[in-house]
Amino acid sequence: FRWVVADDETHSVYVHLRLAPDARPLLVIVNATPGVHHHHRIGVPRAGRWIELLNSDDLEFGGSGVGATGPDGVATMPVDSHGEFQSILASIPPLSVVVLAPVE
Repeated sequence: FRWVVADDETHSVYVHLRLAPDARPLLVIVNATPGVHHHHRIGVPRAGRWIELLNSDDLEFGGSGVGATGPDGVATMPVDSHGEFQSILASIPPLSVVVLAPVE
């Protein structure tokens, strides 16, 4: 476990990484507000494409259906953020928990 964003009082977005020696990292994003945060930059520990594994705002769960990355995921870019050398831009759905993982 490692905090990525634990102090975003402006957006109430909290992000942590679930790390395991024998598995890919999981990026867990929580939006505690009823608003969508589009183009939200988040630092990630691995370059490449990240895909959405879980989105509690999915229509299947009674949410509004806002996706964080789109059907093909989102590619990292070499922009420093949150102590990492690469980052992604994601849409953070309202009142949600989203889990992203790098494509392997």
